[in-house]
Amino acid sequence: MLEQHQMIFQEAVIYGTDGFPVKTGVARSNDPYDHFRHHHADLEFHLIRHGVSTYNICGVEYPCERNSLLIMHENEPHYYVTSAECHDKVMGLMFTRGIVEHRVIARTALHRLGPLHHLILTERQAGLVEFLWTEIGMENKFKGVHWRQVILDHLENFLALLHRVAEQNAFIPEIHDPLVQDVVKYLEGRYTGKCSLSEVAGHFSVCTFTLSKKFNHHMGLGFREYILQRRVLAAQTLLEQTNLKIASIAGRVGFDTLTAFNRYFRIVTGMTPAVYRRLAHMEEPARA
Repeated sequence: MLEQHQMIFQEAVIYGTDGFPVKTGVARSNDPYDHFRHHHADLEFHLIRHGVSTYNICGVEYPCERNSLLIMHENEPHYYVTSAECHDKVMGLMFTRGIVEHRVIARTALHRLGPLHHLILTERQAGLVEFLWTEIGMENKFKGVHWRQVILDHLENFLALLHRVAEQNAFIPEIHDPLVQDVVKYLEGRYTGKCSLSEVAGHFSVCTFTLSKKFNHHMGLGFREYILQRRVLAAQTLLEQTNLKIASIAGRVGFDTLTAFNRYFRIVTGMTPAVYRRLAHMEEPARA
């Protein structure tokens, strides 16, 4: 299926002569093909370096901005949602899971990323991802000595980086229950909205008692607490990476009032949103 995506990559399209299942390049998400719901048997990642957009993955819409990274797992229906604004630069990577399954770090990272579809990277992390993907493209294009091994090394480094980002930005431990895995994946696109235990239980055709018990057991916290903590994590990212007003951030991540946002933010982090933003900016490395 990688060949079918050739039209949405402008540079370093690599899949063919040696049958090596990796493709990377600069994607044109304003290409009409990308607007149609499609799926394939390969992993696909998109990194938004400039611009804003919305992606629909498994029926859930993910609003994205600079340094958003989208993850489309195997056979998950997805498409780019048409908007008035176009991307200036979106990078893409596709590969077959099997080529890294023998590598412990890569396999562990992919397992950890299983429930996730959207991560927000720091400028440094996004720059590193862009470098790794560009290097993969160059190795694939020129095929120097040991080029396949070098590509696999770059892929493993990329997945290790995402594993670290996921650990830093999401309350998702190792989950061994299929129902809880699916619920966490479902919540990832809905935690900013009205999302009740009864609504989610109904969606998965289980009783609220069963879902609550399983969720508590596997996640280590209650359903409502998980939603609140996930919202606070999203708020932390926005406080670090944007200049949005705190009241605006509160609404974006799903809090009805600024008072509730401030209260729960302080419970989770031990400080107010204003203090958190001030400290986060103080810790940023100086730019050349």
